Amino acid sequence: MKIAGKAVHAIEQTPADLVASDCPLAGLQLDQAGATAHVGGKAVLHPIQIVRDAYGLPSETVTRET
Repeated sequence: MKIAGKAVHAIEQTPADLVASDCPLAGLQLDQAGATAHVGGKAVLHPIQIVRDAYGLPSETVTRET
């Protein structure tokens, strides 16, 4: 948690609405280290999830029929 602690401190110094990481393991460490408390308890998101949400696309998996 030593590295995550540094990242959490940097997040706390930034007026952020959300926290993003393209690495799932880093996202878990940021969640566990308390980074999400700074942004209202929202989970760390992958950048693609942010784009999806910005476009208003559904979050569930869509299957394609062939």
